Amino acid sequence: MTNNENSKLSFTFTENNASEETREHFLSIPNQNIRPLYNSMSNKSDLQQFITRQNAIGKGKQDWQLNSSNTKLSYKSENADLEIEFSKPKKKLSKGCKNIFIYSLHKLGQQNITTNLFEDLSIEFPMQDLIDLGMYSSLRACRQAFNTAIDELTSIKLKASIKEKNRSKTVTNNDITVMFIKAGYTRGNCYILLNKHIDWNLFALKTFALLPKSYFPLYESAQDLMFNIFSLARQKKQDIASKGYFTIGFRTIQSWLNLPDEKATPQAKRDTLGAIEKAVKAIKEAENSKDFIITLDYNRNGSIAEILNEGYITIHLKGIYAQKIIELNERQQAKITAATKKQERIIEQAKIKNLSEKLKKEDNECQKKD
Repeated sequence: MTNNENSKLSFTFTENNASEETREHFLSIPNQNIRPLYNSMSNKSDLQQFITRQNAIGKGKQDWQLNSSNTKLSYKSENADLEIEFSKPKKKLSKGCKNIFIYSLHKLGQQNITTNLFEDLSIEFPMQDLIDLGMYSSLRACRQAFNTAIDELTSIKLKASIKEKNRSKTVTNNDITVMFIKAGYTRGNCYILLNKHIDWNLFALKTFALLPKSYFPLYESAQDLMFNIFSLARQKKQDIASKGYFTIGFRTIQSWLNLPDEKATPQAKRDTLGAIEKAVKAIKEAENSKDFIITLDYNRNGSIAEILNEGYITIHLKGIYAQKIIELNERQQAKITAATKKQERIIEQAKIKNLSEKLKKEDNECQKKD
């Protein structure tokens, strides 16, 4: 596969372009195609349940399939065709695996600004970074968790093609391959080697989301909800710009967080609704900002099935939480307006040309008669 080493991308959410307040509060995370991968990792212990739920939620807009060995997922949407393969079926991934995955993506986007990604596929960072972010309390705990995480992370395989402007482009040259080749630490520094046979520009680095640093100390279900909220917010920019909020249904959250089927647990409200409420509370306490508000809306007298089918959370974003998203929307709307005006000018010019040709034809006919 040939990568375009001279290609330049527009990094909307890079730290270089962010205000000091934004850099202090958020990490920029590559967002394109990452959410289905992340949620597959969260649901590795029961992939069949996950794809059943996702297909029901997607209502035909996406298609998930699982192979007979419960190790490989296939995901198809309007813009992406992915295969994600895990080792050790039905075994849960460690919390640290997703933490290191997210932080590695952050470093990938950050380093791509200043270095040529396709000459240097390594990511390096001090292990102290993981402690400073609140992932771990000590270097000893960090080393143990990091060893487990990289063992899991380097076993995950990917095959992908992405549709851009109605053209399908391969990310992995039609092969399924590991995303991360090698990882370890030396002299207090962590390193991760990315597979150069994956076109990371095409796969992940076209769009970015902002993820609060408070994500990392949260317990796992709260992490999963927070990641999805801020990943989805990047796509809900029009709602945020026009209304200041967007909503997420309980069934979607149940799938993301790998919560039990309400019919299969004797404590259905505690294990499903209670788990959602707990995760929301943890996120609200972690952020504690008047510019970031989550509310729950459901019929408190309804059955658990009714609550999960009809209930939802509303996420209100203002201030630094909404600033970059609104800027993106304004930029997109300006492009749409410019394209519409250009099309209108083309149509108007075509009308004028047609009218001119019609008048010329009529004039010629009149001259023949004379």
